[in-house]
Amino acid sequence: MRVRRMLAATLPLLLAVAAHAADKPSMDKPAMSIVKPASPEVAAAIHAMEEKMNVAFKAKDVATCVSIVDAGGMMIDATGITPTTAMASMIPDFEVRSYSMDNYQVVKLAPDTYLATYLWKVDASYKGQALPAGPIYASTVWVKHGKDWKGVFHQESAAMPAPGETH
Repeated sequence: MRVRRMLAATLPLLLAVAAHAADKPSMDKPAMSIVKPASPEVAAAIHAMEEKMNVAFKAKDVATCVSIVDAGGMMIDATGITPTTAMASMIPDFEVRSYSMDNYQVVKLAPDTYLATYLWKVDASYKGQALPAGPIYASTVWVKHGKDWKGVFHQESAAMPAPGETH
């Protein structure tokens, strides 16, 4: 009788622990991911927006650049953490001679929210100072507002040189 009461008292706890352990990722059972691949159509649309931004940035077309980003967005790059509202005053100080976007990938984070990542190679300067030779790992979070895509966050990180290599 005493053993039955002890089992009755501990069984729910054991079941809860077992259920919790079953939900934990392990080497044999990978964790579920909320990140999903973007459809080819969405990936192409976002890639086109990123290309439009690069073309406008190179041409110092402030109006087009500002129209592509969300007014409440943020950027992080070698110049610091900057709201997108400051972009208009910065663009004239950049001189972009050439660029390429390689290994472009897009994943879905949430409905109408996507993350684009790519390797950006650029020959450019800011206020006369050369940007790091690169490559630069870049990412942009894109959100669809109605029928328009808007960049809400952009980040750039200079690649670390290989051992023994200098930039």
